[in-house]
Amino acid sequence: MAGPAVLVSVTPVHWVICRPPNRGAGNVSGGVRSARLLETSQHLLRWAAPRLASLRATYLPGVRNQLADSLSRRGPPPGEWHLHPEVVRMIWSSFGTAEVDLFASEDSTHCPLWFSLSETTSPLGLDALAQPWPERFREFFRRGTRCCWWPPSGRPGRGSPCSVNCAPASRGVSPTGRTCCLNREVGFGIPTSAPSLVCLATEGPQPLLTGCTESVTRTILNARAPSTRLQYANRWKLFVAWCGERGVDPVSCSIPTILDFLQSLLDKGRSQSTLKVYVAAISARHVGADGCSVGRHELVSLFLRGALRLRPRPAPRVPAWDLQLVLDGLCRPPFEPLAGADLLWVSRKTALLLAVASAKRVSDLHALSVSPECLRWHPDGAGVTLWPNTAFIPKVLSGSRSNQPLRLKRYVPTPADGGDRPELLCPGRALQCYIDATAGMRTSAQLFVCYGGPTKGSALSKQRLSHWVVDAIRHSYLLSGRPLPSGVRCHSTRSIATSWAALRGVSLEDICAAASWATPCTFSRFYSVDVASPHPLGVILGPAGASQ
Repeated sequence: MAGPAVLVSVTPVHWVICRPPNRGAGNVSGGVRSARLLETSQHLLRWAAPRLASLRATYLPGVRNQLADSLSRRGPPPGEWHLHPEVVRMIWSSFGTAEVDLFASEDSTHCPLWFSLSETTSPLGLDALAQPWPERFREFFRRGTRCCWWPPSGRPGRGSPCSVNCAPASRGVSPTGRTCCLNREVGFGIPTSAPSLVCLATEGPQPLLTGCTESVTRTILNARAPSTRLQYANRWKLFVAWCGERGVDPVSCSIPTILDFLQSLLDKGRSQSTLKVYVAAISARHVGADGCSVGRHELVSLFLRGALRLRPRPAPRVPAWDLQLVLDGLCRPPFEPLAGADLLWVSRKTALLLAVASAKRVSDLHALSVSPECLRWHPDGAGVTLWPNTAFIPKVLSGSRSNQPLRLKRYVPTPADGGDRPELLCPGRALQCYIDATAGMRTSAQLFVCYGGPTKGSALSKQRLSHWVVDAIRHSYLLSGRPLPSGVRCHSTRSIATSWAALRGVSLEDICAAASWATPCTFSRFYSVDVASPHPLGVILGPAGASQ
């Protein structure tokens, strides 16, 4: 793997023909991209110069070299694959979580740090086996020790310790209960005082996890939502690559170095809110400086405040789309008559009405269930109450405002209404029709399920649920003959719903309770938009309903 496989006897042989799987280092033509292979070839030539009359590398023909020759000439084969995420989770639950993928790409890696065979954008460089691994690494691998390794000088990520998950004994803990550091300068394992699970890709400064067992560490790492951990991992990957280009250790670099990285992002047009995500991701893995974490450092706080003044956050003041126009479209075919409408349009209409009526995040809507303990129709037909799945963990844990039930009143027409338009927009009516239409195909208790294809009846993903809401808005604009405004997102329903509620006199406390916001500042700074006419769903959404 590291160089040509040559067997040379100490007999008086003066002409030797080497038949390695790769002759690029032995011959001048073609060259070689592997520094390790070139170094090995140089050692071979130096040894052969005083002993042999000639040394020549020849091509190794036949099936014995077919695979190696194919990879060296054409690169990795097409159709790259990787393990299913569920399989990876099962492996990691038994052997511990890996932090470095040795042979991967940006599309196939399961770790924030990886080596690649062809992509120069990989954080740790090319070809893991071409790196100067110490001789005793095989012994560490056999014992199942989690090892830290410093890539060599001049390579991306130089000076950055990495954790490689090997098949462990006793669930990933070495016999000594310590980390074995593979240091390039010494070339052998040195037991350190760091625990076996403290390494580069571990979230949180190393001192905080000192002495923690693997199960405790896993619990601590789950303090953040999976989506947050994914965002942090992606931001950290970019920071590691930036540090690698400059030969800086991303774990213990200075605060001015981090500020230089943030300034480069600001110069590229990143907003202050984006920079805050990078700071949080770096702070989760950096050892800290001056007795505090990166996010709490005074210079970092001043930098973020200065970035906000230089590039103020554009607060939305105009609704992203016209609610009145969209609701008019929901009262027309193909959304109505609801009893004879295609399930595709019934699904989209129900999703949009629930999103507007509740001001909930898409994750909250996704967690709704039709199981008897989570769905209760009022005996008198006055409405319905929905609870999220008991296993659902909301994005923001805000105490009493988390996992609040969603109570919807059923519209009862009166002579003063003048038409059936309010009844056509009743969320309870659409919900009951949707549940009845999907009852025969359900294989999941989740409220929203797939209505076609091989996944028919199975739980719908959050991304697809967001698409349903946007598709309903888009089709309503199409029915009116007007173009859809750019940048319409499912999340905009929270802004429009809460702004209409505020216009009707609903208190900010009730609005925050409905939207699961901790303070009214969140609404006033990020969600409040200018709406000028009465709420089209005002008959259905009263102050009491909005507060729940």
